[in-house]
Amino acid sequence: MVRVSVCHSVRNSIKAACTRLVPCRNVGVEDVVPQLALAAKQVHCSDGRLDLTSPSWQLDCITLLSCIDWAARALKTPIESRKYREEFTINYRALFPDMGSRHYRVDIFEAALQWNCTRWVNGERFDLAVETAQSAEGLQSAWAALNSSLAEWGADSHAKIKGGATTKLREVLSAFDVAWAHFEHKYIIELIDIEAAARGLVLAAVKEEQQLKELERSQATGTEGEAQLRSQRSQFLARLSRLNSAANLSWKGHHDRGAEVLEMALEALKESDCSKNASASHHAQVERVVMHVLANGVVEAFETVRGYIHEVSSSIDSVHPHLCNNDGLVSQMSTWTDSWELASRFMEPAPLLKAVCEVIGAIHTSRRFIPSFATMFEECDVELFLVLPRMVWLWFLTDPDQHIELMRRLVPHHLDCQLEPPARDEQLDAFTRSFNRLMKALVDTLSDHGVDKLCRATEAKQRAWEVLVARVVAGPSVMQNTSLKSLTEAAAANKTSRFDVDTGVDIEIASAAAALESFVYELERWSIELQRHRPEYWCQCSSVLVRCLAKEKELGTVQLPSVPQPSPPTSAAVCPPASIIAVAAAAGNFSSWWA
Repeated sequence: MVRVSVCHSVRNSIKAACTRLVPCRNVGVEDVVPQLALAAKQVHCSDGRLDLTSPSWQLDCITLLSCIDWAARALKTPIESRKYREEFTINYRALFPDMGSRHYRVDIFEAALQWNCTRWVNGERFDLAVETAQSAEGLQSAWAALNSSLAEWGADSHAKIKGGATTKLREVLSAFDVAWAHFEHKYIIELIDIEAAARGLVLAAVKEEQQLKELERSQATGTEGEAQLRSQRSQFLARLSRLNSAANLSWKGHHDRGAEVLEMALEALKESDCSKNASASHHAQVERVVMHVLANGVVEAFETVRGYIHEVSSSIDSVHPHLCNNDGLVSQMSTWTDSWELASRFMEPAPLLKAVCEVIGAIHTSRRFIPSFATMFEECDVELFLVLPRMVWLWFLTDPDQHIELMRRLVPHHLDCQLEPPARDEQLDAFTRSFNRLMKALVDTLSDHGVDKLCRATEAKQRAWEVLVARVVAGPSVMQNTSLKSLTEAAAANKTSRFDVDTGVDIEIASAAAALESFVYELERWSIELQRHRPEYWCQCSSVLVRCLAKEKELGTVQLPSVPQPSPPTSAAVCPPASIIAVAAAAGNFSSWWA
């Protein structure tokens, strides 16, 4: 901290001294040397080497180069021509606005002192020319000569400086300027060539996109025209693939199937438009929605990338040669890559597509009899993303052997995928048995309360499923304010022997409610594991689910099972819905949706 403040003070004093010297007509070496020597000393280590690692290197070097420029002007040293700067691109001309000034830059000086013949840009190696390396050595030698003279003169007092020193200093400064101009010319031209080659990836994509647009405008039809379009799209996507590998550093290098997936998406959209049929089965409607959502995401991303490539063609000089530093390009490449990876992962394997369609159908059915669940979709509630993994698990548990295809990708560590079908491990098998026991307890509870005539076994299963789903949607965080009054009325109305006089609660209903609560907490642990084990895959899966479930109208109307209406109860009659309300109340006070 002390050194920085001292250096700052020294820099200010040097700048002030040199500023006073420039307008003077008769300036001698004794006026210039002290300032130059002091500035040179600031950029050196104790052993005399340049300290390029110092935190203050940039500022110290700026002071040194500014002092050299001021000294050259004060001593009326001739300036080497900078006319070559007219050859620079607009970006580099902006760095050297005055063609007639020396304009010494720290980055040029540092490049010469730390010379390296190799440059890496976008993963490609570029070797600089031998002439450029020689010019770098020339600048190093010129700086060594200048620094040596400054060290020699700086050690003497003013009285000991020999005659002719001013002329010699002019010669040294002039030689330094000539070497600098020569290196600056060679080095910047090489950088411009490298940047042009780096931007060539973008220009190649621009050229292919223009050819694709011209082919589309020609409205080529027939088999031959379609083949030409497919071929040109493939060539354009090949350029995008190379561009993506250079710009999108977050891409993990998966096998690029962009062209294949795009053609599959275009074909899926055509089939989707031609196969719209209101009388189609619910599964067919869901599958059409899934295919349309995935395919449309691919095509939209493709068109967006094309639009970006078209726009950037008019401002190619503004593209950073290190393509990963262009935020717009990286964003477009990421969106395109994500879209075709998502589509290729969920569209192609038929068993997986079927599994995704089934879970979407199950969730769509559930939200139609649970208003709070439907509201989550309408309002884009964040809690929806806590409910989705629970619903996926419920769907799997209803038929584990048939619903294995999606889970083998989400939780493969619980499955022996070498077997066909994959075998469940002990933990998952125990979880499955826990679900089966709960469903049996709920069905038995809803079937035994005197409803044999009004509520068949299938209807009891449907009732149990609805009670379970409602409780799962609410989640374990819901406070269980169980209504003892509702439980007591339900048990009293059924007049069953299971009524406990001491507690005033129906024993079987209380037992089923306790089992349900235990299962909900167990399910939450599995839900968290589902999200965390393969987070990238789960994010893709949940994205597909949410985007497809947003198409509620296209998914079609699901016919819910009819609920039998009981006859008006007599004093000795039972009231089946009351027992159902009691289970729902015991499970979490969800009696409102039975009203």
